[in-house]
Amino acid sequence: MVTGTSGEIAAAARALAARGFAICINNAKSGSVAQRVCSDIVERVRRAHVVQADMARESDFIEMFEQVDRHLGRLGGLANNATYVGTAAQRIDAAETAVLQATFNVNVVGHYVVCA
Repeated sequence: MVTGTSGEIAAAARALAARGFAICINNAKSGSVAQRVCSDIVERVRRAHVVQADMARESDFIEMFEQVDRHLGRLGGLANNATYVGTAAQRIDAAETAVLQATFNVNVVGHYVVCA
């Protein structure tokens, strides 16, 4: 499973697939990037499945693990890369409380829970 599959992390998902792994691709918001990565993997080398899940929502990542089991079999590895930094880089003393909470929920709580 590769979480946060947007930008350059998509290359990691492709590389893992090229080494023989079935890949669950996760992205919280934009399914189009994850779907392109999935299609590329399926066409070239291996099985892949996309799950749209927000790492700040427990129900989302529980569903993500259930979909992995259903579509790809038992999870064998995790590249836990999902992150959130708000809408723009800013000084922490200028960040709104909601942005700080969302950042903490994805970058700390979500990472720990998904790894557990």
